[in-house]
Amino acid sequence: RDFLPKIDLHDGYIGDSYPLCVDLPVRSFLRRGGRYTRRVSLGDVVHSDTTVLEPDVGSPLHATLCAAAVEGAACTFPSQLTLDSNLACSGADCSVNRIDVAK
Repeated sequence: RDFLPKIDLHDGYIGDSYPLCVDLPVRSFLRRGGRYTRRVSLGDVVHSDTTVLEPDVGSPLHATLCAAAVEGAACTFPSQLTLDSNLACSGADCSVNRIDVAK
């Protein structure tokens, strides 16, 4: 809930057209179009109600976030990443419905 909602230019509120997080499909973070932004520090995004996921090494999500040039190479972890296709859940990914941070 936003305690200080911002009014837009059309007698509504900024963000009114976006779905609520609770209305997103189960495990939407694994679906095509899911966006990830790399952060250096978690201090500004982790709060008491933040869901943090540490994907298992070898899972499709970890492999995608790692973005290694070839299998076995060092991870590059790009600063911005959008999923091109749906990923299968694996291990820890299957135990949560939504995440705020992938560690």
